[in-house]
Amino acid sequence: MVKGVPVDSEAAVAWFTQAANARHADAMHQLGSMHRTGEGVPVDTAAALRWYLRGEKAGSLDAMFDMGYMFQEGKEVRADKEAAARLFSTAAEAGHAGAMRALGHLYYQGEGVCANREGAATWLQRAAEAGDTIGMTNLGLMRCRGEDTRVRIGTGIAWLERAAGAGNVSAMYSLGVLYCTGDGVPVDKKAGMAWYERAASGGDADAMYELSCMYIDGEGVPADMGAGVYWLQGAAAEGNAAGMYSLGVLYCTGDGVPEDKKTGMLWYERAAAAGDADAMYELACMHYDGESVPTDRATAATWYERAAKGGNIDAMHRLHDMFLHGDGVPVNTGAADCWKKRAANATD
Repeated sequence: MVKGVPVDSEAAVAWFTQAANARHADAMHQLGSMHRTGEGVPVDTAAALRWYLRGEKAGSLDAMFDMGYMFQEGKEVRADKEAAARLFSTAAEAGHAGAMRALGHLYYQGEGVCANREGAATWLQRAAEAGDTIGMTNLGLMRCRGEDTRVRIGTGIAWLERAAGAGNVSAMYSLGVLYCTGDGVPVDKKAGMAWYERAASGGDADAMYELSCMYIDGEGVPADMGAGVYWLQGAAAEGNAAGMYSLGVLYCTGDGVPEDKKTGMLWYERAAAAGDADAMYELACMHYDGESVPTDRATAATWYERAAKGGNIDAMHRLHDMFLHGDGVPVNTGAADCWKKRAANATD
């Protein structure tokens, strides 16, 4: 129920269409978003862009922002950073906080505009002062790192705390990192852990992972394997690659959980799919040794190569040996030498 009436997306489309045809700018924006997400109508990116464009011409700042985001991301339409910058700039100058933050990001990255860290900080500050918590967080991090002019830890932390106070979990996590690492502030594991706990409770997977490590290693808190596994499972469930890999290690070794190599392998596979090179290496070893799966040196070589390309030095050494001796792959001294050199360069 919404304000006493049942939700009916199709009826909403009909009413928004009438309003849009009567030149209601916000209705045009709403129609663009509904066509974009398939709410009440089939997904139709071209129709979404048409409605956003009409909304832009009618003065809808939200239409400008959403269309700019589409061009910035380049997932639904061909990326056009310059077009995104123009749209964000127009909306930002008119007072749209999200566009101010997005424009700051473009200046920071040098996408669609010339890279300008001071310009980025200026727009992020305008966004922050307008209440945008992501802008507050990004500005706070820039101030802490001195990425615009000079390091201003106090100002940076103040912005991060303001964003955290407004519920931004990324700001909470960033504060946890600052206090746990002593980056510009005295190390304070207790304060850092408190921020990690707030962020983790708000669903931040990185904070869950950091908490799990602190509990498992007894860092800043008495070691508590149960709490460590709890937060590690949470991080893994939320898609944190390091969390998936670490959970795989625990199941394969029986450390803190009943040993279950098949479950461990499943977590390695999920971590590998998320790009974790260490998980790829462990999968390669399991296929090579026939651990929980039939021995398959060719599949092992494939995983070793993926892990090596991801920067895992042990995998580079294994590939050198496999190509040198024709173990699971044809003998190839050139490839063997190449992986040996890559391992040496990575070590240096």
